[in-house]
Amino acid sequence: MASIIIKTVERCNINCSYCYFFNKKDKSFEQHSPYISLKVINQLFDFLSEGAKTLSIKNFAIVFHGGEPLMQNKETFDYMCKQLRGLEKLNVSVDFSLQTNLMLLDKQWIDLFNKHTVSLGISIDGPKDIHDKYRLDKRGKGTFERVIDKIKFLQSQNTQFGKYVLSVINPIYSPKNIFQFFYEKLKINQFDFLLPDNNWDDKPAIDVKKYGTFICDLFDLESIQKCDSCST
Repeated sequence: MASIIIKTVERCNINCSYCYFFNKKDKSFEQHSPYISLKVINQLFDFLSEGAKTLSIKNFAIVFHGGEPLMQNKETFDYMCKQLRGLEKLNVSVDFSLQTNLMLLDKQWIDLFNKHTVSLGISIDGPKDIHDKYRLDKRGKGTFERVIDKIKFLQSQNTQFGKYVLSVINPIYSPKNIFQFFYEKLKINQFDFLLPDNNWDDKPAIDVKKYGTFICDLFDLESIQKCDSCST
């Protein structure tokens, strides 16, 4: 399987303080077009087609990313999905997913996700006090309540696609509380946990060992949950 991440939008409708792209040293987005063009979509299709033939690739896992992908024109998104589905004519399976803060979700987007079987990764860091510490809008206000409203709206629809959570780790908080919030409160049982973007020149403010402890505790919680599920 080949995993492809496509940055379809190089702008965002919120302003997460820890954002590795807009609030760190990489300012390359300022020289780029805000949205992927039809020309680039067609070039991408040609590139992936050639790669599938040359490298005998049988499956593409394609992730639509940003910025915030839901800022994209819906007609362009529809065209992009149809174009990339054309890879299946080469006997290549294609799986779509999209990473979003969900705040721009509406019924038309849900219809498109159903049409093209696009799984959603929802960016949320945990309960309100955790999420609103960093995930702020352009006015500096928390986004938690608006994201939760969209999750409830999404869950009320007859959706045919998968849903999972992407959460940035902050090891000062309890992994158990975060896990239980996702699993028990939001009724979502697939989550990815992301380390904040740091490096040797930009070290994390918190001892890196605490991140390791946080992740180990998460694995223990997930193992217990899997065992409980098997026994019922």
